[in-house]
Formats: sequence, C-alpha cells, structure tokens
Amino acid sequence: MSVGTFKTERARMTAVVRSEDEASLRGLIERCSELKGELVAFAQSARFDRWLIPLLLEGAGPERRLDEGDAIRIIDHFILRYRLPGDTTVVDRFVGSRRDLSEVDRDMLLGRRDPSRASSRSDARTETASSC
Repeated sequence: MSVGTFKTERARMTAVVRSEDEASLRGLIERCSELKGELVAFAQSARFDRWLIPLLLEGAGPERRLDEGDAIRIIDHFILRYRLPGDTTVVDRFVGSRRDLSEVDRDMLLGRRDPSRASSRSDARTETASSC
C-alpha cells in the first residue's frame, strides 16, 4: 500500500468513526430531551401540587407575576433538589417509578440531580449524559 493510499484510507476511516460518534451523540441528546420532557410532566402532575404551587406562588411575590425564566428555575430546583417527605426528590421518584429505564437513562436523570453520581467514565457520551 502506498503512502498516498494509506493516508486516503485513514482519512476515510476517521470520517466514518466521527460520523458514528456524532450519530451516537445526537441520539443521546434526543433521548435526554425526551426524558427531560417526561420528567417535567411528572413533576407538574397533580401529585406534587401541594409542594410545587407554594414554591411558584412564593417566587411570584405579592404582585403574583412570574416570568418564564424564574418559573423554569423554580421548577428545575423543585425537580432536582427539593426534598419531599421521605427525603427523596422528584427525580428520585420518577426514576423509581420507571422500571423501563435503562442504566444510561437512570444515570442521565440522577446525574442532573447530583453530578458526582454520574458515571466516572470520561467519554463524550457520559459527559453529555451527566449534563442532560
């Protein structure tokens, strides 16, 4: 094999690997988005109203106005860090109620709550998953 042929073949192989990695990363990001939507819907269900509504009302202040950014921050805090009875969070309960979740899905969700819980692997997929 000549040097030119070797370089061409190496460039082609690199492009194939990069394409596969990008497709894998895109799939992971899409799954992360799906899970986040499901988690937010779960948190906004009636079962959590007694805890979430007072937080939103407090955030709205006496004028009862809450902009979208503040609402998102309050709901995100509620989902990931607010301690419910039994010392659990909404994300803990969501993961506990979903037996269909893969280990990767569970790591993505619980890694949002506590980044130190995310897998210690240092590849791009894990880094994206832990910051989902």
